[in-house]
Parts: sequence; C-alpha cells; structure tokens
Amino acid sequence: MQFLFNVFTSKNKKTQHKNFENPAPITDDTPYPLSVTQRLWLMDSGQRIPLAERLSADGGALLCSSDMAVTHMNGTYWKWEKDAHSPSPKHEYACLLSVCWLHAHGTISLQGGQRYAVFVALRLTDGVNFEADWHIMYKTEKLLSYKHDIRKGALTNLEESHGWALFSLGELDMPNPGGEVSPNVFGGNPYWASGLHMDYWVFQPIPLYTPWEIAKLLLLPYYCNTSSLSTLCLDVIKIVGSFLAAPPTTFPTTDGP
Repeated sequence: MQFLFNVFTSKNKKTQHKNFENPAPITDDTPYPLSVTQRLWLMDSGQRIPLAERLSADGGALLCSSDMAVTHMNGTYWKWEKDAHSPSPKHEYACLLSVCWLHAHGTISLQGGQRYAVFVALRLTDGVNFEADWHIMYKTEKLLSYKHDIRKGALTNLEESHGWALFSLGELDMPNPGGEVSPNVFGGNPYWASGLHMDYWVFQPIPLYTPWEIAKLLLLPYYCNTSSLSTLCLDVIKIVGSFLAAPPTTFPTTDGP
C-alpha cells in the first residue's frame, strides 16, 4: 500500500521525458514495447529492419521516409541515400545535404481508440544545427509535438556518436474512428541545416491503461471518499477487461525535462 501511495502522490502524474545524457542501447535483452520515457535508444545500423518489423507488429504502423514528401528533394538539398539496412522497399532513406526550409511530411492510417508510442529512426552527422517541430497532425488537430531549437534538446546527446538511434516523440492517443494522420518534421530555419539522416517513423501500439492509471483509479476513492465500493468494483472490472484485450506493459517514470 505504501508503494501505491507513493505512486499516487508522485509528481509523475503524466508520462514525461528526460533528456538522458547516456541514451540506452538496444540489445537482445531489451524488452518490447520500448519504454517511451526514454527519449533516445541507440542501435546498430543492421538492427533497423528487424526493429522496424518488431515495433510495428501487432497493429502497429511503419512510415518510411521514402514514402514521404520532402521539400527540395532534388539531389542538391536532399538526396535519397541507398542503404541495404533500410526497411524501405527501395532500401533508401532521406539524407539532408543542406537546406534552409526544412520540411518533410507523409500520411499513414492508425486505428481509432488506440494508444501509440511514436519513434523516428535517424542519425545526425552535423549535430543539431537546425530547429524543428516534430509533430503528428490529425485533420486540423496536432496530436503530438516535440520542438527543439538549434543545439538544444535531447538530440544533442547524439552529436558525438553519429550513429543510428530511435528518437521517442512520446505517446499518441488516436481519436475515434481513426484514419489518416500526417507525421511532419518542420523548421523554417533562417540558416542552413544539414546532416539529418531520416529512415522511418514507427507507431508502436501500447496498452491504453498503464500501472499509474490503475493505481490512481484504485486509490482515488480511498483518499477522496467520493465513490462507492460498487462503483469502484465496476471500474476495476472494466480495466481487467481492457487488459485481457491488451496485456499491460510497465513503463518506468522519470522527472520531466
């Protein structure tokens, strides 16, 4: 009970990110789904295809950069980089050479009423020399957004590695009835950006209810005395039913950025 009380009274009432100085490497022992509380996951180049297939399994979705519209894709500002490790059917990804107006976007269909963890597979060879808004649009609504300035944010932790990483944008709750969303990376930079290698976006299904939400539901009537025992039991039955449809996953929580 003390543990549940600590969870209930914690500042972490909402899943948040921290800009980890040491991004977690993906190994054979890494549990899946990946925790969205970790901003960056390092991976070997050869992991990109099996990892994309694994994360997009069981109702997930994969959007390769080769299926996105990239502004100024002409071989001078952007180019398609051939790579056998890319899950794209063409085995190629978008490579930024040098551009002022940074923009790439695409469309992909997601299931309504489902929660997704959103990751981007990328690497940086010139550091974070651009500002950007990584976001997901649904009709006219922005469902998810991560913004950073030049030389700021979690991506600066990749500046020395030059290797591939999964960049977590967070969790997305897809409204009913579902449909197409538009992943975007946008930065109206007044300076030249370069060195962004973007392979794919992956939408990993995760349970709608997390352990924190269970603890909150169980303990709220106890501390607030605002719900009868019968109502509490009914809510617990509903949660158990949802877990039978989607097995729970434990995500470690962290303080905010």
